[in-house]
Amino acid sequence: MLELDPKFRAMVERVIKYCRQQGYELVPFFTLRDVHVQAKLWRQSRTTAQIREAIESLKNRDAPFLANVLDEVGPQNGQQVTNALPGFSWHQWGLAVDCFVREEGKAIWNSSHEGYKIYAKTARNLGLTAGLYWKSKDAVHIQEPSKSPQINHTTAEIDKKMQERFAAPFDRLAFEKSNPQLFRRRPLPVRAIQADRTCTLITTHGPVTAISGAMIVEDVGGELYPCAVKTFQNIYEAELN
Repeated sequence: MLELDPKFRAMVERVIKYCRQQGYELVPFFTLRDVHVQAKLWRQSRTTAQIREAIESLKNRDAPFLANVLDEVGPQNGQQVTNALPGFSWHQWGLAVDCFVREEGKAIWNSSHEGYKIYAKTARNLGLTAGLYWKSKDAVHIQEPSKSPQINHTTAEIDKKMQERFAAPFDRLAFEKSNPQLFRRRPLPVRAIQADRTCTLITTHGPVTAISGAMIVEDVGGELYPCAVKTFQNIYEAELN
């Protein structure tokens, strides 16, 4: 709950408190959900063609970070659980929560349970949106009123905000822990690794994104910077021990 937006969290706490007063215990189990988890959930039940189309669409709408996230999480199996692409669910903004009803220590998932009705009605009375009232019911879910972050943000703005919030920081300590290999740039040697995930490099010029598969290079001044694999291969050759 601490990961939620403070104003939204206060409203959720009021909902849970009122439900408890009515004799129903609501337990939060999903609060802030990072973009990688959202991408995995979205990919469940989608075809390869649908996934490729979504990735290309994100790229074409100036959302390269989210496109890479959706691509790099890999194949997923399971039932369809969300229609929201990574970054487009309020869970990534700390403005959504999922709660289940608990009775005698056991979770109750039946959406027709009276506890979910009280939960949804209370949330709606406070101006929130309750998933119980959606065409495809999501009884555990309540969120801020707007249907999507796209109401107030462009796709490029969403991409930037998600990168700032969820891209893994990559500093010198992380670089050293990754066992950098020695490469020789004619004539000076450099150290480098290949990124195994999309991450953010912490530099003196501010954060810089290194996409999954790119080379992360340490220059002669100790600065880390990303480099496309083909460019790297044209400039460097591995130092043989």
